[in-house]
Amino acid sequence: MVTRVLLASIALATPLLTTHTARAQAPSSAPASRTHQVKLGVQAVAGLSGIRPTLAYEWQVAPQFALEVSGSYSGSSSSSGYDYVFSPDSIYSYRSTIRQRQLAAGVHGRYNFSSRQPALIGWYADLGLQGNYYFLRHTVTAGEGPTYSRQRFDLTPQVRIGRQWALGQRLSLDTYLGLERSRSIYTLSFASPQFLHATAGLQLSYRF
Repeated sequence: MVTRVLLASIALATPLLTTHTARAQAPSSAPASRTHQVKLGVQAVAGLSGIRPTLAYEWQVAPQFALEVSGSYSGSSSSSGYDYVFSPDSIYSYRSTIRQRQLAAGVHGRYNFSSRQPALIGWYADLGLQGNYYFLRHTVTAGEGPTYSRQRFDLTPQVRIGRQWALGQRLSLDTYLGLERSRSIYTLSFASPQFLHATAGLQLSYRF
């Protein structure tokens, strides 16, 4: 009789213990999806000197779609000159410097090809528009010649294809190649021709 009571008690208690254990082991909530990221990187444009540092912010607006806003700054200085010897006692020297500055801000709409990857991870293609402010100053420091400055604002359409690589739960690496249509910094006219330039860049991202 005692044995039957014990077996019946165990039979009744087992489902309760199993349910309690399953509830205790079940996670309280699913991990939050990281749909925003801040990026710090560099970009190079073929035909233009220097590498531009970039700062960007990207967020997911819908499954497989995201927006990115970015900004960059670049600057360079160079010097040139020559000496013309008329005679041992007569030498003409010419020296000049050129300073260039560029500020840029842009926005890109991005399509992520895979819906199975975590948000903002995997292969993508995007279209964007970038506003550029250029400033150039030419200064004659020795000899005779004009000192002048030029400045211009224009818009640059851009297309890119790339991939974002997960480096852990929080970090990722964005690498891309692209094309942009832009003018030379030395021209002031909006009627001057635009040329296609290849671009490449990478950005280290923090996801949250």
